[in-house]
Amino acid sequence: MTLIKNVKRKLSLLFVLMLVVNMISSNLSGNTSVVKAASVPEDFRLTSVAMKEGNTVIPWDQPIVMEENKRISLSLAWEIDNGAPLDDGDQKTIQIPDIFLPVASTGGTMMMDIDGEDLVIGSYSIDSNNLLTLTFNEVLKTGGIYEEDRSGEVILDFKIDVTKFIDDASKIIDFGYEAFRIPIMVKSPNNKGNHITKSESHEHENPSYVDWTVDVNTSLDIIQDAFISDQIPEGLSLIPDTIQVNKLKVSYNGTVTGIGEDVTTSVRAASGTSISSTDFTLNLGEIKEAYRITYRTNITEYGKKGYTNNAVLKNGTTELGTDSKTIPTLIKGSLIEKSGIAKNYDGINSDKIEWTIDINKAEMNLTNAQVNDPQITAINQKIKNGTIKVWELNKSGGTWSKGAEVTNLIKGLNGKESNEDLAFPIQLGDLDKKAYRITFDADIDYPADYTPEITCTNEADLTADGGITENVINSVKVTRGALLTKEATGTTINYDTKEISWKLVANQGKHTITNATLHDNLPAGLTLKRDSIKITIGGVTKSLSDFIVNPGSGDITGEKDVSPDLTINFGTINDIVIIEYVTAINDSELFGSKFENE
Repeated sequence: MTLIKNVKRKLSLLFVLMLVVNMISSNLSGNTSVVKAASVPEDFRLTSVAMKEGNTVIPWDQPIVMEENKRISLSLAWEIDNGAPLDDGDQKTIQIPDIFLPVASTGGTMMMDIDGEDLVIGSYSIDSNNLLTLTFNEVLKTGGIYEEDRSGEVILDFKIDVTKFIDDASKIIDFGYEAFRIPIMVKSPNNKGNHITKSESHEHENPSYVDWTVDVNTSLDIIQDAFISDQIPEGLSLIPDTIQVNKLKVSYNGTVTGIGEDVTTSVRAASGTSISSTDFTLNLGEIKEAYRITYRTNITEYGKKGYTNNAVLKNGTTELGTDSKTIPTLIKGSLIEKSGIAKNYDGINSDKIEWTIDINKAEMNLTNAQVNDPQITAINQKIKNGTIKVWELNKSGGTWSKGAEVTNLIKGLNGKESNEDLAFPIQLGDLDKKAYRITFDADIDYPADYTPEITCTNEADLTADGGITENVINSVKVTRGALLTKEATGTTINYDTKEISWKLVANQGKHTITNATLHDNLPAGLTLKRDSIKITIGGVTKSLSDFIVNPGSGDITGEKDVSPDLTINFGTINDIVIIEYVTAINDSELFGSKFENE
């Protein structure tokens, strides 16, 4: 029989713990990580869990602004069922969620104040797995005088290690009972979050829509009556069904780390929520978490100088913050573009231009599209129909690239067999936002009179149903090699050689020249050695006897008042001519002089 009944007892275990958050990836209620504990025996249970700062209770549902080394007390009330067996040496355990870590003694004596007398009722210890073990002695044993109303309170001091909240400021600490799955949120006093921030994304070229993102309350404040509203600017139209609302995972310092629970349905159904194509207002209710609102707007008008979208967060009717995003302009691609490049085949001269025509980078729905590049507009060139090819154009981001060749497909649209050449105009048919690239070569048609540079101009146009007509003109400058160059290849004159080597290059532009004649005037003091003359045309060595040469024989000596010519008539040439020869210095007084050889 119990001698003392309904005696009020209080067990106080005082030791210091540090709170450390275990980063568990599981998610509860969309945003909160769960820190689990072991199950507790049914005859020994927790009856309450409270958190305090000093003597002030800290509500579990409010963010804890945690400064470095700030301590908070955790009070765990427990009880043992009446009649439940308990003997000297029996142990009861409480799994402390591993966000709490001891920093002082991990064991000690348990004391109980009974009728003004402190009695030792056992000991406690915490192991490396955060398991709190209460070992009882005979004082509270079953059959003893204190076998009824066996209850007590464990008071633990801890501090919060905020670095453990980098991934998520919200956790649920689980003490093994459904009633004690307790949410906790920690934020830094230097939280860099915001009431509201806004961003957007769209295709660089030819966007048909803009995607918007509004982040709310990354500062993790308590807002009793949160409303977010957004006015859609002219030129854009909201697609109502695209609005989505999610809770956000946010670090204790306000940095967004992930997407949480989708709460779109409840927000849409809330009183005060309204959505149209020109604006929306969303009622988020009372919040302490961060939220993300995403939505899409169609582009209804291109060419505006800017599109500015403003979003506002209010607590009831009080404005807490606003943010806006301006898109300077929206770029629409071209219907037709043209470019060309002269192909150099020998390092000096070009014989053709490679042309490229890009069609429908605007990604429009064109019907009966046709491209024409008439020969009559191709100045100084001749289009080679056999080189015309058609390719698909692919876009990635804002970059276009050549895709698969579809020449035979386009030939079919133009009534051509696969072995026949395409020719302008070219039918492309209906373009369902498709883009194409047409490539072809044009032979350069040099004028009869030699010119060192010519301009090749080409014009193309695109037509389609609905009165669509676009024209583009592009020019390519083509340079040619010089008709004649001359250089001395042995410019260092010494007493041993007493010679100068010369090299003449004629017709680098490979122009067709009839009755081509070289005149080389020899200055005084030099003697041209006839047997040193070497001639190559188009890389082929020629004999001096192949041409009409004047004088017909002997060396040629320049004198003071007489500057004789070496004249060579090559007839008709259309390739590069190289003449090399050696001159001897025949007057020792002229050593070191500058010779003008023309």
